[in-house]
Amino acid sequence: MKVLLLRPNSIMKVWPAPIGLGYLAEALRTSRGDEVKILDARRWRLSDKRLAAEVRRFNPDVIGISALTLDSPDASRSAAVVKSVLPGVPVILGGPHASACGKAVLDDPSLDYAVIGEGEETLVDLMNALDGGGALDAIPGLAFKTPDGPVYNGPRDMIQDVDALNPAWDLIGPENYFSRLGKHTQNRFIKHRKSLSVFTSRGCPYHCIFCHNVFGKQFRARSPEAVTAEIAMLKDRYGVREIEILDDCFNLSKTRAAAICESILDNRLNLDFSLPNGVRGDVMDEELWDLFKEVGVFRVSFAPEVASPRMQKLVRKNADLDKMRQSIAMAADRGIVSMGFFMMGFPTETYEEMLMTADYAARSRLHFALFMYLNPFPGTEVARMAGTDAMDIRFKDYFHMPVNLSAATDEELHKANKFAYRKFYMNPRRLASAFKVMPKNQHTAMHLLPGFRLLFEDSVTF
Repeated sequence: MKVLLLRPNSIMKVWPAPIGLGYLAEALRTSRGDEVKILDARRWRLSDKRLAAEVRRFNPDVIGISALTLDSPDASRSAAVVKSVLPGVPVILGGPHASACGKAVLDDPSLDYAVIGEGEETLVDLMNALDGGGALDAIPGLAFKTPDGPVYNGPRDMIQDVDALNPAWDLIGPENYFSRLGKHTQNRFIKHRKSLSVFTSRGCPYHCIFCHNVFGKQFRARSPEAVTAEIAMLKDRYGVREIEILDDCFNLSKTRAAAICESILDNRLNLDFSLPNGVRGDVMDEELWDLFKEVGVFRVSFAPEVASPRMQKLVRKNADLDKMRQSIAMAADRGIVSMGFFMMGFPTETYEEMLMTADYAARSRLHFALFMYLNPFPGTEVARMAGTDAMDIRFKDYFHMPVNLSAATDEELHKANKFAYRKFYMNPRRLASAFKVMPKNQHTAMHLLPGFRLLFEDSVTF
């Protein structure tokens, strides 16, 4: 069968290579021999008219759409465009938004099926059923429509052999993501235009209340040999010079993280590396930082989130903030660019607790920090705790308040956010340190300059 896998055009400003669609494409090719096309409408900023033309040209038998909650309205619009061109073709929604909302996404008249959770095995089973008339209710991880309404078959067991999973890089087309502007990467401080992302593991055992749960709470790691082989292939075949590792928790096992670094060194890959999604800072040590520096890690993120001990327990982060501060200093001592992620607006959080977060960040040796507003995305524990109908909230990004769940007023929340930015960045010593370690290129400058508006914007944003 001919299968079109689509990432919709959306409000998202960056367009990293759609690795998730690549994994799905390879599963279909390997298991079924399907003819698969990946269409990244976000990368090419396809209008509805151009999308319709591409769909008509390929004329697929099945269409799969992947979406985050942030671009779910765009996914819905794309599904409607697809249905207008090929009314009889099944349309499947997958990705974080489907996993978060479950069968509720099938209220959309343009969607026929939803793949919930890891999609490789579920999509193959669904394709087999569509191809041969199999029973839909026997496919775990699938939601589908019936005359009585949408039905969800329940979760599928997580894939254990993650070494057996590989993205179809040839269908992704890495050369299409080597942008001089750096919009193809989550790392805002890239060194090289030819950079790509990889996953070395799936799953995170922590239970932060604001987090999605697409890959589950069981940590499943690829072997160092498999990770090194993929990175070496990307270098040899596509000329990649920089890799960003997108794991939820790359250093959960310090032994495995060290083994990957040593394997890369043994194979003399000589690349630069970043971890923009972050490491668990309170489980790092001097030896692993030394190895990170040796292998070429030049940028790492930390995610303390909040500094109040009460809020640390409430959001279930349970980070050792003293150890994390020490870890941040270790990274700074080695000249590794460090970014901190902080959030404000959790249920019951007070204005004074927000100021504690601002003070923690300012006292740290982080080079950069983002102070984001809480987004209670559907399917997360914080949305359930707050009793919000997150399906009806229009999420924009992490720098606008879609809803205020805290104990502070809207004005206090906004004031604390702006105070945090000013206290953090209006520090000449920090700015000098950041300038010393950050990559000196056009992209970095283009990223930093617009960011200074966050220091001076005074209107509450919704």
